[in-house]
Amino acid sequence: MSQQSDIKIEKAITTLSEMEQEIETIKLRISEIKREILSYAQEESDDAKNTALTIANEKVKKSISKVKSETEKEAKTIVEKGEKDLILLRKQIDKSFAKAVTLVVNAVSGD
Repeated sequence: MSQQSDIKIEKAITTLSEMEQEIETIKLRISEIKREILSYAQEESDDAKNTALTIANEKVKKSISKVKSETEKEAKTIVEKGEKDLILLRKQIDKSFAKAVTLVVNAVSGD
C-alpha cells in the first residue's frame, strides 16, 4: 500500500470515529429530551388532574350548599307548621279544659 492510501484510510477512520462520537452525543441528547418530555407530560398531567379536582370540588360544594339551603328552608317550614299546630292544640285543650271543669262542677253539685 502506498502512503497516500494509508492517509486516506486514517482520515476515513478518523471521520468514522468522529461520526460515531457525534452519534453517541446525539443519542445522549435524545435521551435527555425524552426525559424532559416525559417530565413535562407528567407535570401537565398533574396540573390537569389538579384542575379537574378543583372544578369537581367546587361543583360538590355548590351542590352541598344548595341542598343545605333547601333543607334549611324545608326545616323552617316544618317548624312553623309545628308551631301553628301547637297553638291550635293548646286552644283546643283550653276549650276542653273549660268544658271538663263545667262537667265536674255540675257532677259534684248534682246537676
